[in-house]
Amino acid sequence: MNLLVAGIDSLRDDLNRVAAERVVYAPAARGAAPVECDAVVGRTVFRQDSPNGTAIRTETRDFLFGADALGVEPRRGDRIAWGGRVWEVQGVGGEPVWRWSDPQHRALRVHAKLLRAGGQVP
Repeated sequence: MNLLVAGIDSLRDDLNRVAAERVVYAPAARGAAPVECDAVVGRTVFRQDSPNGTAIRTETRDFLFGADALGVEPRRGDRIAWGGRVWEVQGVGGEPVWRWSDPQHRALRVHAKLLRAGGQVP
């Protein structure tokens, strides 16, 4: 492991220690059970230009998970319970629903939209 990778790992550990929150991740209709795990909660702003020249700005709630935390690859329609609300995994404007959050693929960023208030995932 080189010095840069060690530094990234150390910063990720620090971020998880001070900013991670408990969430419940529920895969949709894949036979996998919901998993309770830690995630760092953030956001991503997407900007799209419509055919008529109007700019459309969409903000997603993002959940950063350790690469092996979920046990499944995130898919559209999965649910995340956090903060007394349920979020649905979704991409925006043809973007994927998740992406790697670092060059070493140790964490992934899952994009989600608010589905409803109430913290229980079905």
